[in-house]
Amino acid sequence: MTENAEVREGATVTVAYTLRRESGESGELPGQPSPLQFTYGTKKVLPGLQAALLGMHPHEQRTVTLGPTDAFGERHPGRKIRIKRSQFPETLDLYPGRRIRLRSSDGDRLLFFVTHIKPEHILLDSNHPFAGEKLTFTVTVLDVAG
Repeated sequence: MTENAEVREGATVTVAYTLRRESGESGELPGQPSPLQFTYGTKKVLPGLQAALLGMHPHEQRTVTLGPTDAFGERHPGRKIRIKRSQFPETLDLYPGRRIRLRSSDGDRLLFFVTHIKPEHILLDSNHPFAGEKLTFTVTVLDVAG
């Protein structure tokens, strides 16, 4: 780590972050626990969050708030479906928040999140769990390489 290194295109960046939802509840990006390492400019991290990191140096901290359009989009009520529990293998560990990929009638693979588990059926939503929310990140750059 070089103290004068700065976050720029192509750099490998390691950040620690906390996430506060609009409700005040803390959270974590699904599949991206803190600390998070990524190459700046790739699609691994929200573009609005990456933009806020540009030019930062190791040990620098910043707070950024992203609206729905800069985070996970608006929530669309028509993106919920109900599937019979029997359609899933009995050994599949289902829990709220679990990501499930299903094939559409066109053969496309669609991503859904489990929202409710009932004895007879499972409720799924293709909206991201944070869709429609304003999210506030406090990020600290831990390392910049490359």
